[in-house]
Amino acid sequence: MNDDFFPSAPDDGDFPPAWFDLDPLTREIAQAAAAAIVDEDLDYAAARRRAVQDLGLERVRAHLLPSPETLEDAVRAHLRLFHADTWPQELRALREAALTFLKRLPFDAVYVRGAVWRGTATRLSCVHAEIYSDDPKLAEMQLLDQGWPLEQVGDGRSHDPVLHLPLPVPAWREMSSLYLYLLPREALHGALKADTRGRRWRGTPQELADLLEPE
Repeated sequence: MNDDFFPSAPDDGDFPPAWFDLDPLTREIAQAAAAAIVDEDLDYAAARRRAVQDLGLERVRAHLLPSPETLEDAVRAHLRLFHADTWPQELRALREAALTFLKRLPFDAVYVRGAVWRGTATRLSCVHAEIYSDDPKLAEMQLLDQGWPLEQVGDGRSHDPVLHLPLPVPAWREMSSLYLYLLPREALHGALKADTRGRRWRGTPQELADLLEPE
């Protein structure tokens, strides 16, 4: 493992002390996966599988695989080291574009998830949003009736169909991609569970707007 990829101690508080207590193999897998997550927009599960394969590992015990939180730590390190000049601006541009779209949705349970919400998005990232409703099929029909240029696709992250929408990003004068998941309302309770550090994996449009406010 190339330990030079990470500093010997957190330099700005991004890494929790527990990072340095991890098994070296866990950190090596996380390091390899982080590059795929940032540079290829792979989701965490796919990037972890890719890392295990690329490292020539046939089997890895479950407790040695990096958790989502550990992968996110590695992603932030990768961003700070290789994308520090562009990451903050690109993240903000995507958040602003996502918020503009989400605020126009006529539903009461809309959430954004993934890199745009967690703060690790770059120009290569897609936006992932969710609508929870009593009747997901009816919600889809409502969107289509309003003239949204939606297409039903599979984005490779799950077996469930999702809706794809080209998303204008004014700051770049070009389009990104938004994937919209239509889900039953009863799934919302479990979806709002926090990670092991107390932060939710998804947030409302208002919470996304709050992240755009200057500190």
